[in-house]
Amino acid sequence: MGMSPADIAAGKNIRILVENRTFNREFFNTLLQDQAGDSVYWWIDLCMPPEGYTALPLWRFNWPLWNLWMFYRDMERRMGRGSNLAWFGGLGSQRYPMGHSGDVIMSWESLQFQPRFTATAANLNFGYWSHDLGGHKPNPTNESVSRDPELYLRWLQWGTFAPTLRTHMEHGKTRPTATATGGQSGRTENVWLYPEPFGPAMGDALRLRSRLVHPLRFPRANRPP
Repeated sequence: MGMSPADIAAGKNIRILVENRTFNREFFNTLLQDQAGDSVYWWIDLCMPPEGYTALPLWRFNWPLWNLWMFYRDMERRMGRGSNLAWFGGLGSQRYPMGHSGDVIMSWESLQFQPRFTATAANLNFGYWSHDLGGHKPNPTNESVSRDPELYLRWLQWGTFAPTLRTHMEHGKTRPTATATGGQSGRTENVWLYPEPFGPAMGDALRLRSRLVHPLRFPRANRPP
């Protein structure tokens, strides 16, 4: 990459050049391979372009799509089948599952919209589509809604029958400067921390999901209650 031993010793940064074949080869084969090994499932979040990079005016879609393709091909090379989790990178990203609908706000309106959103994703040939079940960002206008245990329960129950069951939130972090969250902290995500009747009902939904996805692992005589 044009870096001398003196540059490395001085701690100079190695520029990320995703269009450079040498960089890509060493990035995946040396850096990531040594750190992560073979059994890894990449999450390609929204990737910002390098400083000063102006070649792609529509980088918000093109940049994630390029990253999706690179990580997909690497996983395909290592494991025989490619996949990853990513932001929507525009048309074409459905080839590299699994899709992600973005940072969902904790509200009943968000939950109501997600079944329709999933069907719409299927229209674009997404076979695997996912949401931040339960919501990712606290409700900007009503903190009590963000912490509503029934909202989280109903979200998990819907996720039981969704293509992908995946929860994701800000994990209690506060964003005092972000108007989108109003400085609130996130809800509790671990279902065993919820009281009755919500916690047990959440556990029932998750166990049902496990039986649907892995029926052979839970023979009828040995299924958990």
